[in-house]
Amino acid sequence: MYGKSYLPKACPPGTEVIIATVAATAFSMYTNYSGEYGTVGEIPTLDPDSGMSLFNGAIQLPIEIQSYKHLLFDVPIASRFNDSYLFLFITACIFSAINFLSIVGIASGFETENNVPWTPSRELISQGVACGVAGITGSAPVSGSLSRSLVSRMAGTTSQFGCMVTAMCWICFLPYMSIMTPTPKAALSAVIVSAVIKGVLRPKDLIAMKRPGEYLVGWGTAAATACTSPTLGFASGIVLACIVGLFHMSSNKQKTA
Repeated sequence: MYGKSYLPKACPPGTEVIIATVAATAFSMYTNYSGEYGTVGEIPTLDPDSGMSLFNGAIQLPIEIQSYKHLLFDVPIASRFNDSYLFLFITACIFSAINFLSIVGIASGFETENNVPWTPSRELISQGVACGVAGITGSAPVSGSLSRSLVSRMAGTTSQFGCMVTAMCWICFLPYMSIMTPTPKAALSAVIVSAVIKGVLRPKDLIAMKRPGEYLVGWGTAAATACTSPTLGFASGIVLACIVGLFHMSSNKQKTA
């Protein structure tokens, strides 16, 4: 967390993260750490000839366009949801809604703290298009992560272009990512924790809440997230917000009457 203050000022932001990761990886390689504790582990290898070839083979991207028939009938996704496409559709919609709330929270925080403007419609459209592209290429759904966003900010990212650079680096460098195999998971976790720990120990937005309804929704969501998972925590927050909203509506009707 304070490594930046010990480095020369000429070092770019995020140098301390790179140094810590490299040092932890070297320690793991030359000791028995990987045999006793958790590391990243083997990263799946790819066929060097697979994917899309650009500029007469000068660039090989490990991306393949999937057939919609393959996605619907050959991949047993529905089997994980009791063979019900309706249940699959409902689950996907709930996940998308909760994930979009996460993105709203991230964007709102960056707008308040770093004066980075954003619009909900743009974020919703971009997430939808990205998830559609992810689906036809066999990738996981695109989502937002507060911890990853804070790590990016800690590393010196100042614009949305940083996401595109990160994604392209992962795509192009995937065949060489086996270098991360001995990296301790604890080191990567420490990087994330160092970026979020201040906000967790002193949640300024929650402390600033004064009205009982906001207080209940905010702290209830935080407690549910800490005790379960972010997805269940956000879902609990939605339920609490609906309950508080209905209570306020009934109270206003009684006052009007």
